[in-house]
Amino acid sequence: MDSGASPWGEIQLEALARDELVYAMNEGWATLSEGVGYALCWIGLRAWDRDFAFSVRDESAVPVSDGASAEVARDQALCRSLGDSVLRRFEAVLRQYGVSVNDRRYMQTTQPVSARLVLARISYGDGLYYFEMRRAGGMHAIAVQREGDRYHLFDCHYGHFRIAGLRNFAVLLDRFMRQADYGRVYDKGTFVAGAGAVARWRVLEDVATAAATPIPAPVESRDDQTIRAVVSAR
Repeated sequence: MDSGASPWGEIQLEALARDELVYAMNEGWATLSEGVGYALCWIGLRAWDRDFAFSVRDESAVPVSDGASAEVARDQALCRSLGDSVLRRFEAVLRQYGVSVNDRRYMQTTQPVSARLVLARISYGDGLYYFEMRRAGGMHAIAVQREGDRYHLFDCHYGHFRIAGLRNFAVLLDRFMRQADYGRVYDKGTFVAGAGAVARWRVLEDVATAAATPIPAPVESRDDQTIRAVVSAR
């Protein structure tokens, strides 16, 4: 799809009908490896329960992305400056968002991306997952968030999808991979990296700290002390 054109294709329309679409992207097909910057920026935002801005633009009352944020260009430029090390790029970009990387979730394989590969990796637990796909002369990336029984899928070519239940997500993912045809296009291997969501555990940590903090006893004012003294004298 061309930038500025309608974002609606088969993938978005089917997700919209199934109530799985958060918003469609209207950025056009990212040139070269810009999909890497989009995916990393989305992970950095989602770690803090944020997202790309989106709005309803026409009478169809459906959400469409408002466009790339300044962070996308920044993150993409940083990736280019760091060369081909996926984990190094992942760590450097997410450091800007204050998000820690889980080294144990890093993986490199010669297999092309697939629904089965994605499901196997996110089985490690809640968090945000980055999938970088390679082909001769290019790359692209998608991202997945798992939070309990809720799952999110992001691709700058199509948008942000959300669904509840692992089985439902597996169906969505399989349909998405078949329609996007990434397994055929990006046939030179897949890199996977993972990070934790910050916002959720920060909130829980703040709640725990507040619960553990003793409540100070109320301090009597001078007027209260005077009244008590008068009553005692009587």
